[in-house]
Amino acid sequence: MIVSFSSVNWAEQPTLVLKNLDGTFIQPLTNAFNVEAKLYCNETSELSFDLPAFANGVATPHYEDVVGMRLVDWIGVGQFILVNPSVENNGYSEIKACKAYSLEYELTYKSIYIKEGTYEFWNPMAPAGTVLGMILSDYPSWSVGTVDTDLVGRYRTFESDNQKSYDLMKNTLQDMYKCIFDFDTYGRKINVRSVASQTRERPVYLSTDNLIKKIQVEEDTENIFTVLDVNGADDVDIRSVNPLGTNKIYNLDYFMNTSYFSQAMIDKWQEWKTVYEDAQKQYYNITVEKVLEEAALAAAKAVLMELKNELSKYETLQSTYVEASAQGIDRSSELADIKSKISAQERKIADKEEEIASIQETIDSGLAQQQEINAECAFKNFFTNAELTTLDRYFKQDAISESSFVYKKVSSYADPDIGSTVPSVSIALTGAKISGAKLQSGRLVYSAIGGNLEVATGDIKASAKVVRSTLEQKGDGKLIYSAYLNKGSYNDVSFESAGITVAGMSITVSTDVKQDEEVGGEHYVEGTYFTANCGESSFFFTRNCSEYEKRSIEWDLLEYGQQELTDLCWPSYSFSVDVGNFLALDDFVAFKNQFALGDKVYINLGDKILTPIAIGVEVNFEKLSDFKLLFGDKYSLKDSAFKLVDLLEESIKMGKSTASSKVSYSSFIDSGASTYVKDFMDSALDAAKNAVLAGANQEIKIEESGIRLRSYDNDSGTYGDEQIWMINNTIAFTDDNWSSAKMAIGKIFDNNLARYEKTKDTSRDTSKTYYVDTDGTEWNPNGATAWSRDLYEKVHEGSAYGIAAPYLVGTVIAGSNLIIESAKQDGGKAVFRVDADGAKLYNSRFDLAKDLSEGGTNDTGLISLNPGVGLVGGKSTPTAPLFSYDDQGNVNGVVLADGKTTEKNLTSLNKDNLPNASFWVDMLGNAYLKGTIYATDGVFSGELKAATGTFSGELKAASGEFSGTVRASKFIGTMDVSDGELIGPAIYVPSKESPNFSVDSSGNVTIRGGNISFSALDQSTQDTINDKVDAGTVDSMIDAKMPTLPEYIKSTYIDFSQVATPTLIANYVRTLGQFQVGYGSKDAFSPIGYMGEAIGSEGIYGGGSRTTYGIAMSTSSGSIDTTTNANYVIVTDAGVRMSSGTQNNGAALYVTSGGAYVQQPGQAAQKIGSGKAVFG
Repeated sequence: MIVSFSSVNWAEQPTLVLKNLDGTFIQPLTNAFNVEAKLYCNETSELSFDLPAFANGVATPHYEDVVGMRLVDWIGVGQFILVNPSVENNGYSEIKACKAYSLEYELTYKSIYIKEGTYEFWNPMAPAGTVLGMILSDYPSWSVGTVDTDLVGRYRTFESDNQKSYDLMKNTLQDMYKCIFDFDTYGRKINVRSVASQTRERPVYLSTDNLIKKIQVEEDTENIFTVLDVNGADDVDIRSVNPLGTNKIYNLDYFMNTSYFSQAMIDKWQEWKTVYEDAQKQYYNITVEKVLEEAALAAAKAVLMELKNELSKYETLQSTYVEASAQGIDRSSELADIKSKISAQERKIADKEEEIASIQETIDSGLAQQQEINAECAFKNFFTNAELTTLDRYFKQDAISESSFVYKKVSSYADPDIGSTVPSVSIALTGAKISGAKLQSGRLVYSAIGGNLEVATGDIKASAKVVRSTLEQKGDGKLIYSAYLNKGSYNDVSFESAGITVAGMSITVSTDVKQDEEVGGEHYVEGTYFTANCGESSFFFTRNCSEYEKRSIEWDLLEYGQQELTDLCWPSYSFSVDVGNFLALDDFVAFKNQFALGDKVYINLGDKILTPIAIGVEVNFEKLSDFKLLFGDKYSLKDSAFKLVDLLEESIKMGKSTASSKVSYSSFIDSGASTYVKDFMDSALDAAKNAVLAGANQEIKIEESGIRLRSYDNDSGTYGDEQIWMINNTIAFTDDNWSSAKMAIGKIFDNNLARYEKTKDTSRDTSKTYYVDTDGTEWNPNGATAWSRDLYEKVHEGSAYGIAAPYLVGTVIAGSNLIIESAKQDGGKAVFRVDADGAKLYNSRFDLAKDLSEGGTNDTGLISLNPGVGLVGGKSTPTAPLFSYDDQGNVNGVVLADGKTTEKNLTSLNKDNLPNASFWVDMLGNAYLKGTIYATDGVFSGELKAATGTFSGELKAASGEFSGTVRASKFIGTMDVSDGELIGPAIYVPSKESPNFSVDSSGNVTIRGGNISFSALDQSTQDTINDKVDAGTVDSMIDAKMPTLPEYIKSTYIDFSQVATPTLIANYVRTLGQFQVGYGSKDAFSPIGYMGEAIGSEGIYGGGSRTTYGIAMSTSSGSIDTTTNANYVIVTDAGVRMSSGTQNNGAALYVTSGGAYVQQPGQAAQKIGSGKAVFG
């Protein structure tokens, strides 16, 4: 937040004004108290205060209007937005506690989605595609204020998945683009500073002699790192320039003293460090020599290509002469001349190939030397295993990835790589920083940084600023010069960066780099220029990233990593200062007027002066002494300077919990590295354009068969698989060397576009057009029924001008017709067609889905329209899916509740195993609904089944089944209860008001009209009954008409106490009394015998006294026992007895398990067969 401290009297209460979001005035908040402020640079500022509902008995004006989403203007400081005021009422008073955030808090209101891509931070000339432009498109009230110029044209590659705009700026953009955001809350402007910009030092001097009450300094050794893994963007690393041959560098300078190591160990470390540092220059020189040879190799190969192209031209001309000679035209002299030229060209090619082999041998030798240095610098050559173990305890590793170190991969379409042999060339480098070194091979190498270069050869002239360049003189007079160029021009065509290589025999070389006479040996004094003139040379110019340029970038990255490690390997310190509120003190008005957040102040620590950056002020206006001044508070023991980049770690990141950011990778290309990246952002076609620009060895061949575009691979000697062929009215593309065509632009053929005309059926409507569908079947979009192909002939082959491609990518696809085909896993085709007659989805399904996941679930709301199963909807979960699928992803059916069964229709639906779906309408017209049906009316022609239901209107059905309760105000139709029961309080026919037939709740039956029919009675008897005879008469009439059966009841009668029926059939009949046998009627019955319960004694049979139970037939009513005086037969578990009279006085016959007995009246029982004969 930008604050003008000089415009406010900080000793007085702030002036707060309530406003609407559009700035309209509402009311000054004069009753506000407990005002506290936290004002921050690079973070959202806070303002808090309390507001009473009443002050001195008077209501606070607009108290109820102090709510969220309103502005509080702190006059002279800035605007804040209220967030969720809270009210506290203790019964005596009511106070509203208010908190407001600085106005940039508005930028947390919306989320922004940015798909993965490379984006420019800001460009005032073309703001729409920049990151700031995209953010501000969602906030029309905000605009860009000032942006440091080195942020213009800076690119980064990232994505944002619905991240809050403010969080994107603070958590992603600041770190990625190395910048600091500042917000002007009055102008609603966003200002952005580069962390590389100089921070202003304000004349605010704080010490213990004036304002500082206490200073506390703390050491931070947690973040010391002694090993650094150094990386640039993408594939850029330091392996090729690091004498260790690895991507790691080491620095133990802080620990290399006798308080940590022995002197012997320190000496060994210093020895290794000296060898390593000395090897660095040697390693780099060998690397430079190697890449110079690689540059010469590239130049030689380019020349070889030119020689071969020239040979091809001679051979083509030779074929023309041969063809002419075959036709009788004399071309003998031309043939001899061209043959001589071909031979000479072949010799040149052979010489150049030999030169290339020699250069490759030198490159291999350089690689071997590098490997030797890797071995010499290895730790194992200086330390024992035990010492390495000790050192390893101090090797604390971190990694850096500085993506500003990037290989440029851009070439010009208009000016591709240029390689040729030139008769002479001049080189002039001026204004550079040039050093010289003599290599072990005896070669002299000059390395230059910066300067201006002029290269001229024949009709070629190149001039440019130099980033790095190297000139190597061999002992045989050969010279190789290679340069990594910044902005310049080639034959008056400008470029942003390029590479140039010259390899040839030197004629003259001049430079002000000379041997150091004072030092002697192979030491050289730095110079500022060198010039060279060469004879026949190989000349190579490219806008791609050359090997020399790559090594230059890697060397710079190594130096950057070493500087970073120098800072990281020393402990850092943090400090805090308790300082007086100079903003409210008259003696320090000068300090207040000069003070600004984001700028430096002076602090005297006693032994040193620090200049930290002021990042915040916290002040309590109720207690002005409660004051805090916040600083970027870290500095290193090695270097106490404060940098703006340190503030990137100070941000609190407001709104982080409500936003999410995904950064795929942090590689980027600044305009200083390659301005061609800017072209990527201009249009969607630039991705394809980049592929064109990056091409090399391109060939365009024009012949009778058309125009062919393809690339030649020098290594394989063949053409690439990816080619373009332009013929007649078609441009075709291939990626398999014309085994197939991947894409076509122009006239294309598609059976979907074929048209048929009817030829045999004269009844056809000639105004309609008929088509062939994608599956080969005919159809008529005008609604005709299916028809046979043999009645029609194809009059249009289905050709049209358009694009046939696997992918069409764009923002808008516009047209009058659309056909989309997709191959299914089962071999079929899914087709989506849109034309003037509507839309058609063939051989597929239409799904509407929404993610309903909560708390880690994986649920999906789904409505599916599928011709195989119908319309299905509901929640699909992993445990209760709606569908089952086959191996090709096709729907097998709808899954039922048991999770195992699937059905394609509802014909066999079981109420105990219902579908997981909430609703289902199958292709047979059956419907299933899990919820409630609300309907005004309806007609059911089939069967209706329901567990329960209420019908307030009319329900009509041919048949149906209700397992629960059916309620209806009216029932119309036939009701068949032959297989059930009809239960209810009463029956009235035809109405309750005037029934002709009724049965009331007491069982009374009333018949007021109509006839009663008995199938067993003749018509005369029925007529008599229907004349309302009484019940007795009816019985008499029935008795008279029934067959004479004197022993039986003639009809069935059931009441509460008896059942009368001719025949009783049952599995079991239980009685608690007796069965009676007699004659008469149900109302006048005369019993003649009984069968029922009986009680006896085992003593009768000579046994014990146990009582026995059984059943008896008797002429006596009641229970039979030993005292019964009657004739009876009794069966018990002890035996069988037939008796007359009482047990003691009557005669009886016994049968038991012990035998048969006979008893005479008054005598004891005697066993049959003992003593005398009983019978006979």
